[in-house]
Amino acid sequence: MMIRYFGTILLLISSLNASDWQERLHILWNQEPANLSLQKVPGAMLGPVSFLGKNDTLLLLDAASQSIIQFHNQEFIGRQLINMEGLEDFILYDKSFLVLAKQRLWEMSGNYKRQIHVEIPSLAVIKGLKLQEDQLIFTLSNGQRILTPKGKWPDFNLQNAEIIVRKSSPMNATVFRNNKSLFSLTGEEFGAIQPVKLNGNQLWLYVEIILKHKPLTVDRQLRCYSLSGKLQKAVELPRYQAHEIFREYQVSDDNLITLLFSNRKGLYILLLNAMDSDQVSFIPFPEQYHQTKPGEKSGLEEEFYHKTEYDKFPKESVSRQEALDIADTYYQHSWTASAANITNGQITDPDGNALETPEWVAVGTNYDFPYKWGGFNTCLLY
Repeated sequence: MMIRYFGTILLLISSLNASDWQERLHILWNQEPANLSLQKVPGAMLGPVSFLGKNDTLLLLDAASQSIIQFHNQEFIGRQLINMEGLEDFILYDKSFLVLAKQRLWEMSGNYKRQIHVEIPSLAVIKGLKLQEDQLIFTLSNGQRILTPKGKWPDFNLQNAEIIVRKSSPMNATVFRNNKSLFSLTGEEFGAIQPVKLNGNQLWLYVEIILKHKPLTVDRQLRCYSLSGKLQKAVELPRYQAHEIFREYQVSDDNLITLLFSNRKGLYILLLNAMDSDQVSFIPFPEQYHQTKPGEKSGLEEEFYHKTEYDKFPKESVSRQEALDIADTYYQHSWTASAANITNGQITDPDGNALETPEWVAVGTNYDFPYKWGGFNTCLLY
């Protein structure tokens, strides 16, 4: 079924009460007619990765079924197959979809498909696509962005992003606007800090706060600051998703937050009117949606995953103590890193995968095992 969806992209908007998350879409896994499911592949769980909305119409980019799925007033309308692996993000551009897959850009309209060459700086990856004032903008991981006037590609213009955040230490970061310092963030141990949206005199940032290292416990928040650095709102995001999502949230020009969220029950689009008061406040994520990390007790049940050939291989069982002993060998493992092993930010490997060295890795002897370095290697093979 062909999806026809033209016009300016807007976020879903409805009447909201202050600090209340509202459900704009709720789809149960493996239920007709949408039949959304998660696909388990080695090292990842695939599902919807991005979304677009206009009034009561919603589009999902689904990496599991490799398709664009359309809903209207929460009712399934149809899907357009695009048969492309590694789906990440998409936007509507005139009468075509621009689809980002494995860090490559494609223009798609019906059965028509062509790749568009985008010159990406070395060691950078595309973090998102958006249209703004008739310009197509690629947000990059290195603090730059690529712009092209509507209908003018491949005329791309590389420039620094207006807002950049630089960390000088795990507990200190500085926010810059056009290379001029605005304010600093201190007093907490930060993970990633990323600019989200500048709305006049209000700046939204995605902020990770490291609460504990072993086991790693991280709070994820969307924070709104004044340009002088005064914290106005802190919105809690879910700690875990049931699958990997490329574009998890959007912030509109009038500070409405739209969140794509998944748990063991299904997929949700949640909407929040965060800025209804001038007072500083913390807005928690709704308790009824909270879940444990996939694989933990009371977490995700295996039967709701879409099975693949990977699941058919026999798995040896181990006792609880054996599992702890194996884990301890990774925890105690010592190894040596050189400067060539440290990325100093996110880079792209030859296969198009995004890589980033954990901040605790230093030149010289290190202990513990960076997650998934070497894929599924044992300590000996590593």
